[in-house]
Amino acid sequence: MQRAYRERLKQAGKAVKLVDADFDSAEQRAWVAKLHEDLGNALRNLELREQDVARLQERNGYLESELKLQGLHLTGALKDVLVLKRQLAQKPTRR
Repeated sequence: MQRAYRERLKQAGKAVKLVDADFDSAEQRAWVAKLHEDLGNALRNLELREQDVARLQERNGYLESELKLQGLHLTGALKDVLVLKRQLAQKPTRR
């Protein structure tokens, strides 16, 4: 009978309030407060991780450019070594 009454109230657009005999509002408030704090901490940690990712992506771009520059220097040095080896091979040896 109660269910039918609640259903009629719901259909009429009126608020239906259910009361739980085992409900402890202080315990529920503490649980919600802890949940709120935990979620706030999780959001702050997520923001810190996002900042870390942005910083590391920026550093990654810098390191990639440095790597390309070092590759160019190495290529130039290898060319110089090859030229010197060819010059040494073409020189007549004196005895």
